[in-house]
Amino acid sequence: YIPLLLLLGIGPFSSWQSKWNELNKRVYLTAVLAAVATVVAALLGGHSIKFLLLFFAASFALLGNLIRFVDVARMRLLNTGAAIAHFGFALMLVGVVASSGWDRTAELNLPIGHPVEAMDRVFTYRGHVDGSEPKDLWRVAVMKPGESEQTALTRMYRFRSGGDYQIMRNPAIMRSLGHDLYIAPLGLETGKTEKPMILEKGKPVDFDHGTLTFLRFDVDNNEDQAGHMKVDAKVLLTHGEDQIELTLTMKYVDGKMESVPVKLPIHGGENSIAMNRMMVDQQMIEALIGSGSGAETLVVEVSHKPLMNLLWAGTILLLIGCTVAAVRRYIDKRTAEAAAA
Repeated sequence: YIPLLLLLGIGPFSSWQSKWNELNKRVYLTAVLAAVATVVAALLGGHSIKFLLLFFAASFALLGNLIRFVDVARMRLLNTGAAIAHFGFALMLVGVVASSGWDRTAELNLPIGHPVEAMDRVFTYRGHVDGSEPKDLWRVAVMKPGESEQTALTRMYRFRSGGDYQIMRNPAIMRSLGHDLYIAPLGLETGKTEKPMILEKGKPVDFDHGTLTFLRFDVDNNEDQAGHMKVDAKVLLTHGEDQIELTLTMKYVDGKMESVPVKLPIHGGENSIAMNRMMVDQQMIEALIGSGSGAETLVVEVSHKPLMNLLWAGTILLLIGCTVAAVRRYIDKRTAEAAAA
């Protein structure tokens, strides 16, 4: 791209009627202005040699075609199509180079409801958007100091492809005049772990400086208040001097068994226990011990991309330049046909 952009900056001044001295003056002026712009870019943080070379070449093409546009517009505005198109192309490259050279990226862990500061902003995960299933949306509130909070909706969901599940992730894009902010989801963590434990009737199993003992199945009440079939298992928790009898329930709902977790009355109730499956013949159950708060944490990658609007503005100018050139061709053709007639 560097040779292409340099030629794009020289080309507008190289018509058949161009004089060598005039060409040198215009190219020299353009190079000086592009060098100044590149020094400013370096002072603003663009330290990569590749970035600075590309920025100089793109600025050279941009400024060269801007000068050419002014020269041609003085004679005939319809003749500016090429200059506008080339200016738009150079502007696109300036936007691409600038957004890459000054890009900032950070990976954030956002526990639900807890604000996290990064990139001069405060990010807060607000949870899942109800009703957005199956292409789930997740809310992230973004607030700059002294401004009101804005909500970004980022999409992440699972879909089946070729027999396997794949994850689709679509970033939220918050656009402004000077930059774009991308919030890309990476994953959702529950902060909760589950450990299976086999409990045989009457045999204590060591657990957290105490024991868990499966006592019996309770078949006296086999329906809950909603009329669902259920099975209860009685488990004795011994912890220090305390002995607490727990009731673990499995319900038969909509054709499948569902376990009902019970909070363990230790460590502030953060741990839980649930009956995962039962082996009636062997008088055993498999219990799942859950630990952790279970609070959701959304992991996101936040990218700050400056001057992205230059890319879109350059694209529009490129299309306008092509349109102006086509209109000029059409008008010149009709004028020549009218003169010949």
